[in-house]
Amino acid sequence: MLPTSRKVSPENKFHEVNVLHALGEQNAGLAPAKVEKFLTSLGINYSMYRSTQSTLHKHVGKEIVAMANKSCENAVIEEAIATKDSGAATGGVVQLHVSGDAAWPNRGSGRSYASFCGMFVLVGALRKSILSASIFDKMCFTCEHAEKQKRQAPKHDCWRGARGIFCEDNPDWRGSSEAMEAEGAVMCVKGIGAYTFCEPCDFSKARVSKFTSDEDSNMISAATPETLNL
Repeated sequence: MLPTSRKVSPENKFHEVNVLHALGEQNAGLAPAKVEKFLTSLGINYSMYRSTQSTLHKHVGKEIVAMANKSCENAVIEEAIATKDSGAATGGVVQLHVSGDAAWPNRGSGRSYASFCGMFVLVGALRKSILSASIFDKMCFTCEHAEKQKRQAPKHDCWRGARGIFCEDNPDWRGSSEAMEAEGAVMCVKGIGAYTFCEPCDFSKARVSKFTSDEDSNMISAATPETLNL
């Protein structure tokens, strides 16, 4: 849970209202400047330093990622149990049926994608829950500024590259926006296959035996049974 105490202390240095403010911006997908304009139009005078907003968003973001990891872990276990109960298990390995699709902030035309970030989500066929997700980001202002200055970037939380739930992070990924969908499918499917189930489950592994997606040419060429280990 997010610490939202009003008391400022070494363990919790953020005020409740500021944390909720950042959480609301994340949930609504609104930039801080737009939120301030909206509140001002309602006669609510609420502003915050940009540095404070950045710190709060990083704090809230880490908590959201942790909660998403736990949620997907529970969803995979429930999906695997439901699949095993349906009889789709061989030699202690559960055969999952999943579907997946990608999304970008900027709408593409089918031939041109200009988004700097995107994500891929994998959904189970029985429980209809999100089992895994991968996130791609092509930009990091700190890294790009250091590259322009031809110097090493300072230590910071860099999100450039590819990372996800059950997936091995790949900070060196530099693919195109269009390639995010196929790469995300491979990462998520392989990540679930590498996950080891613990007690009280009476099986140790689950693998994707059937994967459904849209008829995208890049997906068809990249997400083959060989690359997905189907």
